[in-house]
This record gives sequence, C-alpha cells and structure tokens, in this order.
Amino acid sequence: MTGLVVFCLVAGHLGSNNASAQGDGTWLCNVAGTYVHMVPPFGEGNAAVVVTTLVPLDPMGTRLKMVVRWPNSDPSWADIETPNFGEAVKVGHDTYKFSTMEYTFKKLQGDRGELESIIGKVGSLRLIDCDTIETFDVYTSVYGPEQDKDGDGFPDSDETPNNSFGGPGPKETRKRIPFMEPSEG
Repeated sequence: MTGLVVFCLVAGHLGSNNASAQGDGTWLCNVAGTYVHMVPPFGEGNAAVVVTTLVPLDPMGTRLKMVVRWPNSDPSWADIETPNFGEAVKVGHDTYKFSTMEYTFKKLQGDRGELESIIGKVGSLRLIDCDTIETFDVYTSVYGPEQDKDGDGFPDSDETPNNSFGGPGPKETRKRIPFMEPSEG
C-alpha cells in the first residue's frame, strides 16, 4: 500500500503544471494560480470565502499581479466593495512581499456610487508546497476620500490613516484550486 501512495504522489507532481522536476531531485513549484481560504465568522453568521489569484507579470515570475476577492463579503462593511488588487514581488526562494489597494463605495441611485474609503494592504506570502500559500504580517490602512486631494485614487503622501490594523503574525493558509475533470453523474 505504501508503494501505491508514493506512486500517486509522484504521478501527481509529474502531471501537475504547478511543479517541475529539477536536476537535483527537488521540485520547483510555480506560485501562479488561484487559491481559496475560508475566514471563520466574527460572532454570528457564515464563513467568508476569500479567493486569491496570482498571475506572473514577467517570464521569471519575480513580479505577480495579485487580486483578492471576497465573493460573499460582509454587507455591513460597504454597499460596494472592489477586489483588492496590486502586485507581489519575489524577495526570497519561496517568499513574496505584496501591496494591494481596495475601494469601498456607498450606493447612489442612478450613479456609480460615492467613494467611502481607500484601503491599502501590505504583507508577505510564502509558498508552503506546490498547492498551498500562506499570507502573514499583513498591515491594513484605511483612508477617507478627503485624503486623496489630487484625485489620483491614492491617499496623499502627507496623510495618515484613519484606521490601521494587522501586524506581525497571524498566518492564513490558502489552498490552490486544482484542475478538476468533469464528473460523470
């Protein structure tokens, strides 16, 4: 039975497009892909689904486009919430630093919505294995629309956040969405 398990694990790596064999017998994993993480509810309610997509911006994968979506975000947070979008830059063998932006809006009848907040996040992510990443040391800064006087979509450099949270620690593990064959049913 052990031989069968080992065979399946090796076959999984050989058939996967997120890992490649190296000459020294190790595997090189590709961090690009889409990952899912479930956030437990704060008090009553349902868990939140977090979907993170990483797309290479260069052939070596040292810069990645990063998009984080909350498909069932908390409606008390904002009427309209954009995904977090930004970049991750490789800073070590399996480690990246990232920076993302997000915007929240108040719904207006017949209009795009009124900007309520500009949210910046910085942090780190690490590839744990070929199908798992973890984010850690995430810091969040929340700014009001009045803190973007020049209207470029970013808080002005002389502004301090209205609210900040996060810090060293909590690690959130995210699992890659695998390629799945259609099921017969």
